[in-house]
Amino acid sequence: MKWDAELYQNSHEFVADYGRGLLDFIPTGQIDSILDLGCGTGVLTQELALLADHVLGVDSSSEMIKKARALYP
Repeated sequence: MKWDAELYQNSHEFVADYGRGLLDFIPTGQIDSILDLGCGTGVLTQELALLADHVLGVDSSSEMIKKARALYP
């Protein structure tokens, strides 16, 4: 399946909104690393970067990764 990263970024904010509530469950304090599986365009990955020393976003779509890198270099 090929994803349209631009369409996803502009029309599917609700996906990140659903996941945003989970950020409250991440322990505070010193966190070494977080792995974001299915990171999409990186919206939540960017927010996770504020909580850990190292964050890695992974997605099966190269288009999504390309868009995430452009939005959050």
